[in-house]
Amino acid sequence: SWARARRCLRCARRVNAEFEEHAERTYARFAAEHPEWEGRPLPAELERERGAVGWAGLLRAIARDERDHRDHSLRFAGRARDTAPGQDRP
Repeated sequence: SWARARRCLRCARRVNAEFEEHAERTYARFAAEHPEWEGRPLPAELERERGAVGWAGLLRAIARDERDHRDHSLRFAGRARDTAPGQDRP
């Protein structure tokens, strides 16, 4: 039935949100553990594309992307209340 399929999709999105949250923490922790990367420049094309300064900045930008992916999954799963503060909530 449709209700059962919808419930399964919501569960899948919640599981996906857990993976995204783990990825966010991992990237952020890795950047924090390598302060020497703070001033290490990115290739110019990558810096323009991502808008990040340095390798540590790139890792933090990727962590933010993972948070956005997690929040998208949570909203789809009907858990908008669990998204990061300050995020748009449709």
